[in-house]
Amino acid sequence: GGGRGKGGGSRENTGASEPAETAWPAEDLSQRYEGSCKQLEEALKWIDGKQYPAYKDIAGTYHYPNFDLLVDHIQGDSYAAPSRMRVRVAWATAGFPDALVSNKSRRVALCDYVTRAFWKFAHEGGLDQAAQGSGWSGPKGGDLNIECPKQH
Repeated sequence: GGGRGKGGGSRENTGASEPAETAWPAEDLSQRYEGSCKQLEEALKWIDGKQYPAYKDIAGTYHYPNFDLLVDHIQGDSYAAPSRMRVRVAWATAGFPDALVSNKSRRVALCDYVTRAFWKFAHEGGLDQAAQGSGWSGPKGGDLNIECPKQH
C-alpha cells in the first residue's frame, strides 16, 4: 500500500544525476516525495476522478527500472499552466559514448539532438494533440510536448 508521506519509498543511489541547468527554477527537492513506479500507479488509481488539487500529491520522483520520472509541477486547474515532468536516464543506461560530452560544444550538440529527436517523435506520432473534449465535462489535455527546437 504505502501512504503519501515525505519519507519512505526512497532509493539510495539511482545512478542518475541532476542536469546542471533546467528550463525552470529548481525546487527544494528535499521536500518532495520519492517512491517507486508502483507507488505512482497506486496513487494515480486512488486520485482518478478526483478534483485537480488531489493530483498535486503526486509531485516528486518515481523510480522505474531504466529511468526516473520527476513530476515537477502539477496543473492546478483547467486554466492553469500545464503539468511539467522530466525523465532522467543514467548515463550508462542511455548508452551514449563519453566523447559526446567531452566538452561544452559537444554537450550542447547532444542535448540539441535529443531534444529535436523527441520533438519529431511527439509531432509525427500525433502525441502533441490534446484529447478531443466534448464540452466542459469532456476529456481534456493528454498531449505530450516539448519546446520547439530553434536557433537563438
